[in-house]
Amino acid sequence: GCGDGMKCSSGACSATGNAPGSIMADGSIYVDGTIYVMPYDQSSSAYWGTYTYTTGATSTTNGPGNQTNVYAHVIAGDGYGNPDDGYTPNAFVLCHDLTFGGHSDWYLPAKDELHTIITNSVAIGGFPSNSYYWSSSEYSIGYAWSERLSGGNQDYTKTSGYAVRCVRR
Repeated sequence: GCGDGMKCSSGACSATGNAPGSIMADGSIYVDGTIYVMPYDQSSSAYWGTYTYTTGATSTTNGPGNQTNVYAHVIAGDGYGNPDDGYTPNAFVLCHDLTFGGHSDWYLPAKDELHTIITNSVAIGGFPSNSYYWSSSEYSIGYAWSERLSGGNQDYTKTSGYAVRCVRR
């Protein structure tokens, strides 16, 4: 493996500074000026939760705010598709409970943050091309935004099983 500020390409390490895909000392991967992503998925099929309940977490840029909001509603059991309903895993619980690289402030990325990650997915690596990923941005009472590597934001039912990749700032 390559060290902090280094990128592996065809088995060789090269200095890239803070280019998207740079592996940080804590093991996270640099995406852009504010976002660091986990090097692997936290789930290949998690529920968003709170189906039939509106959380108001509609920000497309404030992933930490959405995470705090929706996690509280998931834990409270608002709507369904939450862990206390026997449906596991839940995307927000996975990110809330994650400790990696000495950090425990991981969250589910907002729609625009997820799009930035998808845009840089080739440099970051490790994203299955056919997988949809959840964002923390709610679309409506029963739907939330997700995105797939093959392009385009989509709104899908909160009880669909989609991949989760947690991020931190």
